[in-house]
Amino acid sequence: MGKQRHTPGEWTHRQAYTDGEPNEQVIQRGAEVLASVHDLGNDRLEEMEANARVMHAAPELLEACEAIEQDLRVIMPAELVKHFGASRSLLQRVIRKAREA
Repeated sequence: MGKQRHTPGEWTHRQAYTDGEPNEQVIQRGAEVLASVHDLGNDRLEEMEANARVMHAAPELLEACEAIEQDLRVIMPAELVKHFGASRSLLQRVIRKAREA
């Protein structure tokens, strides 16, 4: 597993409001704001919330990808590589993308 460069710890997300209207999703660790997803307009509130949920889950998704890739590396017999090699390659690509500076 690669060196962790992202903010560690449990991330949360919450709805933020302006003038009583939901217009932003805030991703944070404790009181520290890590990112915000703003209203995309045109009644795309559900899309904004979905984007925030993906960002919120990102550290755990990366951890899961790394654990699965490690398990595949250790337990995958050569004859199964032809069946699961594409999935493993996808995991490796996603992990590299998340780890690159």
